[in-house]
Amino acid sequence: MITLSKKLALFIFIIQPFLVWAANYTSTVNGNWSSSSTWSPSGVPGSTDTVTIANTVTLDANESVYSITINSSKTLTVSSSNTLTVYGNFTDNGTFTYSTGTVTFAGSVNETIGGSSTISFYNLTTYPSASTDTVFINKAIYVNNNFTISEGVFACKTFTITGNTSGTMSMASGTTLVLGLTSSSTLSYFPSTFTNAHISLDVASTVVFQANNTSTGQAISSLPYYGNLLVTTSSAGTAGSNVFVVKGNLTIASGITFKEDAGTADTIKGNLVINSGATYDVYSSTEHLKGNVTNNGTYHSTYTTYFDGSTNQVLNGANGSINTFFNGLIIQPTSVTDTTFIEANIKVPIIDNYGTVFVPSTCNDTIELIGALNTAGKTFTALNGVVYFTSGYLSSCDINGSPVILHNLTVNQNLYIYNNVIVSSDLTRLSGSLPITDTLFLAGNYIDDVASVTTGSIDMNGNHNQTISGTAYPYLALLINQASTTDTVKLSDSTTFYTLTIAKGTLDVTPSKYSITVIHNFMNNGNFVARNGTVTFNNSAANQTLGGSSVTTFNNVTHIGGYILSLGNNEIVKGNVLISSGEIDASSSNYAITVGGNFTNNGTFNQRSGLVTLNGNANQIIGGTHSLTFYNLTQKQASATDTVFLGEGITVSHNLADSGGVFDCQNYQIIGNNSGTFTMASGTNMLLGSASSSTNITFPTLFTTAHTTLNSGSTISYLANTAQTISSTPTTYGNLTLGSGSNTTRKTPASSPLAIAGNLNINANTTLVENTGTINLTGNLCNADSLVFTTGALNIGGSFTNNGVLTAGTGTVTLNGTAGQTIGGIAVTTFYNLTGSSSGTETITLGNNETVSHNFLISSGTFTLAGASYNLNVAGNFTNNSSLTASSGTVVMNGSGTQTLGGSAVSNFYNLTVNGTTSTVVNLGNNQKVSQNLNVSTGSLNTSTYHIN
Repeated sequence: MITLSKKLALFIFIIQPFLVWAANYTSTVNGNWSSSSTWSPSGVPGSTDTVTIANTVTLDANESVYSITINSSKTLTVSSSNTLTVYGNFTDNGTFTYSTGTVTFAGSVNETIGGSSTISFYNLTTYPSASTDTVFINKAIYVNNNFTISEGVFACKTFTITGNTSGTMSMASGTTLVLGLTSSSTLSYFPSTFTNAHISLDVASTVVFQANNTSTGQAISSLPYYGNLLVTTSSAGTAGSNVFVVKGNLTIASGITFKEDAGTADTIKGNLVINSGATYDVYSSTEHLKGNVTNNGTYHSTYTTYFDGSTNQVLNGANGSINTFFNGLIIQPTSVTDTTFIEANIKVPIIDNYGTVFVPSTCNDTIELIGALNTAGKTFTALNGVVYFTSGYLSSCDINGSPVILHNLTVNQNLYIYNNVIVSSDLTRLSGSLPITDTLFLAGNYIDDVASVTTGSIDMNGNHNQTISGTAYPYLALLINQASTTDTVKLSDSTTFYTLTIAKGTLDVTPSKYSITVIHNFMNNGNFVARNGTVTFNNSAANQTLGGSSVTTFNNVTHIGGYILSLGNNEIVKGNVLISSGEIDASSSNYAITVGGNFTNNGTFNQRSGLVTLNGNANQIIGGTHSLTFYNLTQKQASATDTVFLGEGITVSHNLADSGGVFDCQNYQIIGNNSGTFTMASGTNMLLGSASSSTNITFPTLFTTAHTTLNSGSTISYLANTAQTISSTPTTYGNLTLGSGSNTTRKTPASSPLAIAGNLNINANTTLVENTGTINLTGNLCNADSLVFTTGALNIGGSFTNNGVLTAGTGTVTLNGTAGQTIGGIAVTTFYNLTGSSSGTETITLGNNETVSHNFLISSGTFTLAGASYNLNVAGNFTNNSSLTASSGTVVMNGSGTQTLGGSAVSNFYNLTVNGTTSTVVNLGNNQKVSQNLNVSTGSLNTSTYHIN
């Protein structure tokens, strides 16, 4: 048998030739690298090994090593053009003779070049595993031929690389050269001596200037054409007289000042990013910006600035005061179809535009105006820019004449619009009033952060989604009239409108629970998406209308005006309806309201002949401080356990229908009528009263028997913690549940018979008092407390489970089901008369010991004494006219006088016992069979002419 240890040993033996172990190699003699005898331990170091040069070693082939240290006074010589690849650190404390060889740093972790000696390379290449892996130099180094950064980061710390005039310096895409330390004022400069012609920096490479020297600054070399340039140190200006070119992005870090003064012109082909607190001062005669400009600091140019990219460009920046200062701005893209987007506050005396943005000669996006825009019948078009009205020497600004077509309009001053204005993109209001004499047609977003007056009409007519952000437009008539029915106007704040009309398209309050207040009318001929917001109708001076050709679905609706809100169509409210004051009127058209949340009336609800449907997928409450009358009221909740709670008594003047869910009256009464109907569907439940209250809640009043229909699967629950009368209005209950609280209460049927098509449940602390009446029960009876008869009858079509007390009086319990029935429960039940009368071959099964104090009769079906040898004690006659299956049970005849054991059928007993008194005489009325024991303990057994087998 091969044990686990043997298997492990075998596995190691098999894989051992393939395992590579890292080792520390030290040269012990002068010799070639490739010679095993040069090293201790014997062998040739590999890419995972650490090497110490303790002699004179010649690199006579391409080799790889993890880390290498050249000891003091020792030498490593590269023979010819061989390459040494280092995956860790390179430490030169001796002599490194490079010949025409190459050292490549290719580790998967950060690497370091250092040592106490002057380090010179012929070719130096970095090619680490990942773009974030870094090669650090801990001293100045010399590169006498080519310096190549092929991957990763090369960090010079406080040191500088000295190159040469004939070799090349190159950086590949995604690589980074870091000059300086943020923690040191010592300056590190761009590698010197290389010429511009021999420097090739990929457009996606990055050079970072980051020395922390605020006194002198760090000179930014203008020699190379940079890929990306990141300046995180204040500069002393650009060094050299070359033109300054950045092929990628120029980024100036927060708090930094960069002075660009390198000759006649500069060009930034990528993006210019000026971070917060940073300043970019341009002192060249011209600057060409061919990408985007993000200015969160300060941009200042003393000469002309060109936006002359080959694609769309964006100028944006931080909100606030003007921080972008042009002396002259020329928009001159490569193609006239390219667009310049200006999304920052700018200040400029002259703008020349040769692109697709057409503006007056004095402004562009964002263009600051301090007076009027007078078109005098001419067209003003700003296709993708911002026209910015702000304060100056006038108290207000205005737009005169038409047509006026703006892309973005920003208002930071009182602005009077005297004619129709078309805004093809966004309208932003920062301050001031905005009186509109005619109509402002807005195809973009409306952004409003002030509460001063906006009057007139705004027509949201975009052919795409639009947004309204603002809080108060009490004098604004808003019309949503979008190009397509699928276009949407979205709210990004809660707001107020004078009138709100959706003619075409959609108004969406968005998922942030934004709300709308309407002072006058709300007309919906399109689509309204309420989400989780609230629409409030609030007019204290005139009536309002909620209408339109579309059925509107709201989340919450609140009416707080002192006047009437009239419905002009059927409406759906997924959440709550609150009549805080005033009146909601279904109007003469009897419009319907569907409510998924609470219905609270603190005012007036005039339903006329309409319908209110409660269809929530969670609990709902009908309440308020004022009485509430419904004409038709339907409960149609999503789940059978969803509940409508009454928080106030209600009146239903026509039809009341429970089609789904639980209707919990709690302590409040439903008043019906004698002409409408009351219906309950299968699975519904109405709770009358609360276990925590002694308030007696009755079955909904005034409904007639003829107009009341309770499905056999419905349930009526009488639950008050006080005596209640079980209404005789329903001809037949579905299921009937009787309960109470901490008090023991009596529930009494109003009349007989009490018909129950489903089940009857009597809960704890509850007594059902039938007395002389009859209960016709189709389903099961579960008694957890007390059921009291005097001479009445209980007919059960299901099983009888008694966990309480049955006071039978002289009544009869008849089991007459059409399926199998069980008599059981944890309590031993004492019947007066017990009759088994099940249909056909159906079986009645005994589930506990039971007692019949008078007569026991099997008139049809089969009676089974099943289970754990249950006893049936009979004090009167035992009559079997059908079938008895004794199983292992015992029939005990325990009367105190004469009893008859008979019937038309022969009974098959398992055990038969006579155990009454000395006066007990059991007379056979037919032949009987006993399969086990016949025991005459007390009393006598008279067989007469019959016999027992």
